[in-house]
Amino acid sequence: MEFDRVLASRRMHRRLSADPLPLEKLAPVLLAAFRAPSAGYAQGTELLVLCAEEDRRLAIDAVTTPGWLEAHPSHSSLLGAPVIVIPIADSAAYAERYSLPDKAASDLASVDRWPLPYWLIDAAFSTMLLLAKVTDSGLGASFIGIFRGEEELSRRFHLREGQRPIGLIFVGKIDSREGGGSPERVERRAPDSRIHLGRLGVNSDTALHDYIGKL
Repeated sequence: MEFDRVLASRRMHRRLSADPLPLEKLAPVLLAAFRAPSAGYAQGTELLVLCAEEDRRLAIDAVTTPGWLEAHPSHSSLLGAPVIVIPIADSAAYAERYSLPDKAASDLASVDRWPLPYWLIDAAFSTMLLLAKVTDSGLGASFIGIFRGEEELSRRFHLREGQRPIGLIFVGKIDSREGGGSPERVERRAPDSRIHLGRLGVNSDTALHDYIGKL
């Protein structure tokens, strides 16, 4: 698929088939995540891939409540998705990388010295590339944030100190019964309201701003 078509087609799919994914489909999706940049080339993002039904259930139960599906019935088919991918951000990898001689002058060998948690930013980069590859492969995915149960999830799957799971990505074939759009759709903001030229609220390059507004 052409890149622009991938961008235009990418979306979250809340209805996924329970059909198993062949390895030749799943492997490229996982490998795409590691094409993302990382601070200092620390490569601190890892992927926990859950294919066994028992493991998928353990993950879902750790981060949801009994009333979750009642509040979000459109997510029910996600429970049968054949694969859950959990991106893991490892802050220790960044402290270790920035303790090496070529980075020592940065004074970032301790994670509490970082102005922003770049391990989370880099894990998000990897997640986005994975989602793009899902679309490119003709598959569907949905990302669910972790709002509770992070410690329990980490305990169940033996995450090390400093490692944080940033969400659950359900991956599978798109269910043919899926309708269009988010169940709580909001209007898409126009690009020219989100791109600021020069300063926020000031568009110094009117030609570019006007051009974007026509796209």
